Amino acid sequence: MPSDLFPTICSTNNSGLNSDYSTIGAEILGRATLCVQSFTYKNCSYYEPIFNKWYKFPSLLTARSHASSLRFLVNGHEVWWVLGGWTLTKLSSSTELFNSSTYLWSSESPTMKIEVSGHCTVQISQLEIMVVGGYGLSGSLSDTFISHWKDINLKKVNWAQVILNHILTV
Repeated sequence: MPSDLFPTICSTNNSGLNSDYSTIGAEILGRATLCVQSFTYKNCSYYEPIFNKWYKFPSLLTARSHASSLRFLVNGHEVWWVLGGWTLTKLSSSTELFNSSTYLWSSESPTMKIEVSGHCTVQISQLEIMVVGGYGLSGSLSDTFISHWKDINLKKVNWAQVILNHILTV
């Protein structure tokens, strides 16, 4: 269960919506860590400022483009979660987790109930994530979904209601 909230970096598209490449990133173990994504490329690197160099980081398990990511703490260990995107053959609902305690990626993670790419995912509470926008099987999504982070049973929400609920709880 997440115990701290972290800033989230959304998926970025390097060359427009028709590009096969995109990038996800997060601060993992105090280092800027990036994965360049494409249908066939899944390599990741981290930056070491002391040496002003990039070093190899464990590769994603699935080559995917235009996924989103977020990070949180589980039992004191950083976890980087990658969600959705395009695989070589289809729009994906799969996710994978990087656990800083094992330094490994795992596909034993919740699967989203919708296929989506080009979206943004943010952690909005200790137990909930929000998935915003992107592209689904029927085209561009203007929807916002909120879910418990463990089961990703995404429920569609009214964006104005999300803002109102936030204002009322602050």
